[in-house]
Amino acid sequence: MYYASFGLLSLILHIIINYRALTKIKSDSPVPAIRYRQFLIGVMIYYASDICWGFLMDLKNIPLVYTDTVIYFFFMVLSVLLWTRYVVAYLDRKDLFGKILTCAGYALFIYEILNLAVNFFYPIVFTFNENKEYIPGKARYITLGIQVLLFLITSVYTLFTASVTKDKEKIHNSAIGFSGLVMTVFIIVQTLFPLLPFYAIGILIGTCIVHVCVTEDERIDHSRELFIMRARAATEHMESEKLKREQLQALNSEKELARRDDLTGVKNKTAYNELEKSVQYNIDNDINYLPFAIAVCDINDLKKVNDSDGHVAGDEYLKAAAKLICDIFDHSPVFRVGGDEFAVFLRGSDYTNREELVGQLRKSSRDNYKSGDGPVVAIGMSEYFPNHDKRVSDIFERADSEMYHDKSMIKNSD
Repeated sequence: MYYASFGLLSLILHIIINYRALTKIKSDSPVPAIRYRQFLIGVMIYYASDICWGFLMDLKNIPLVYTDTVIYFFFMVLSVLLWTRYVVAYLDRKDLFGKILTCAGYALFIYEILNLAVNFFYPIVFTFNENKEYIPGKARYITLGIQVLLFLITSVYTLFTASVTKDKEKIHNSAIGFSGLVMTVFIIVQTLFPLLPFYAIGILIGTCIVHVCVTEDERIDHSRELFIMRARAATEHMESEKLKREQLQALNSEKELARRDDLTGVKNKTAYNELEKSVQYNIDNDINYLPFAIAVCDINDLKKVNDSDGHVAGDEYLKAAAKLICDIFDHSPVFRVGGDEFAVFLRGSDYTNREELVGQLRKSSRDNYKSGDGPVVAIGMSEYFPNHDKRVSDIFERADSEMYHDKSMIKNSD
């Protein structure tokens, strides 16, 4: 009972501390997060077998104790393999050294399975004497020695990687490296005291370090980023057209100018790529994001204007088209993503009234086309469907396809 109490306490704390990592990670989450969740699940089963071992030893039920001991060793080496896979994935090691570490983890796992199979016929890992006392075998010490070596190499390499990185990446890598060292030390102590649950304690301490310094820190960063994005969206939703133009005129910093199109004053393709990356991050990490749609606009006959009236007239035509788009979608950021192509990120009231606004732009363009005066803009729009869309580019492509259909309709309206 005394032995089992340590495992029970470790299991309870393990679930409490890592509840978010155990329950919030999904199949489409980043690979390191999935690998860490697999490690945590393996550790849970290890804890359970450790708890059962303590109870069964008190009952002196040797057949059940033997079975549980096999499970115990199985998940002990599995935890080492899963930890190695997590570290390699977190460091994004796809080179030869990363493959060697992963293969070493699998080799240890297979080696222990073979040992446990042989142990049924010849006690090389463990056995029980006539007094029903647990007797460790030589193979047990060999396995623990290999575990120590693998943990040590992985930890030292992670700490080395931390030494050549900066800021939070350095802190995260260092935390993972020290977690591995802690588990290494406790495996060594477990080797010296086979009847005490030191490895369970070591894993608990190691996962606590990862939780506080890595997973929780990353969660706070993601929450802060989401809060900032929502605050900006709420602010832009309340901006009037006058305030928006004043902001455009006040943008004199080099950083902001790099994200503006010099000719039309709207945001440029660099700004769109940054927004797409930010939104894609939220989709990949299953962070609830505000409803949005993407509209793709194409300016008709720009080349014709350039060829017939000159590039100055073409620039004026392009600016008039950009103004038309901004006037209609006055609560959404507009991006020039190509020579005559614009994209609009619809949100807030513009998203709510998206069909009406798209219809308004199409009506204005067709009136201009018939009168021969004013810009003609083809537009396509597509919404984000959380249960369907996995890539922002898919939404853009749907809108782009609809835009080409609208462009064809304009040309056939004569």
